[in-house]
Amino acid sequence: MILVVNRSPLTGELHGVEMPITEEQCITWLSGKTAQIAFPNLPAPEREFIITGYTRADWKELFGAEDTTTRIVEEQRTIERQRTSEGMPPNPNGDPYGCGCDECMEFYRSLK
Repeated sequence: MILVVNRSPLTGELHGVEMPITEEQCITWLSGKTAQIAFPNLPAPEREFIITGYTRADWKELFGAEDTTTRIVEEQRTIERQRTSEGMPPNPNGDPYGCGCDECMEFYRSLK
């Protein structure tokens, strides 16, 4: 567990969150990999906190009562399960939430 401290751009307050990440993962992210690649074990809200400092409360204040981030993560996990059950890899670059390539986008659109 590593304590991640970041400042909320919305409130200016410092927040600390203990996250199940490793020093190696932090080095991977700091060396230029995306947060999705560096921290595949974290849900999107925690990755967003690392990247921007926005907390779940910030997102709720900015975008309303529905936790949009949680809904998106649930949709992404559904996509990953469907891809895996069809014998497809999560995506070519190993990011379980889709890489945005034509194949991933076509698959995502087919779910709607």
